[in-house]
Amino acid sequence: MRILIVTHEYSGHGGGIGTYYRLLAPALVREGCTVEVVEGSGFESYESTGADVHDGVSIHRLERSRVARWLEEFQHLQATP
Repeated sequence: MRILIVTHEYSGHGGGIGTYYRLLAPALVREGCTVEVVEGSGFESYESTGADVHDGVSIHRLERSRVARWLEEFQHLQATP
């Protein structure tokens, strides 16, 4: 089974949801799943990307340029102009 986890927090130092996914993803790999994580959001993105692999989990960071490009596509969904 292939699983994709998209989260704003995975490899950082926080607790909460980041810790949950950091424990869940390797456990799924041990059970035979292929797990990829995309880390980032409209508020948290990275200059460079590239996949890292930790505990069998492939981690991709959301590119800042990609966020900027796609934010324009969702302007109509803003709560205020």
